[in-house]
Amino acid sequence: MKKFDAMEEIEIFYHPKTNKHLGLAKIIFMTPSGAKACVDKLNQTSLMGNIINVFFDPFGKFFFFAVFIIIRNECNNCCVLFF
Repeated sequence: MKKFDAMEEIEIFYHPKTNKHLGLAKIIFMTPSGAKACVDKLNQTSLMGNIINVFFDPFGKFFFFAVFIIIRNECNNCCVLFF
């Protein structure tokens, strides 16, 4: 990530009960151009065999909604899509 720009904050989210990672992380870059470069380069790329989604969410609305849905979701085989 440092190759895009200096980062201000990195946070990996874990389930509050199981303590397993949710597969979500939040990265705050020092500049908007660093964030845009990261999205442009990494969105829809493979990471450890999984396609990752990287998006620009300046106010965190979609991100925190995704965390809420994943934590509240009682179905193990459900898929959440955002448009």
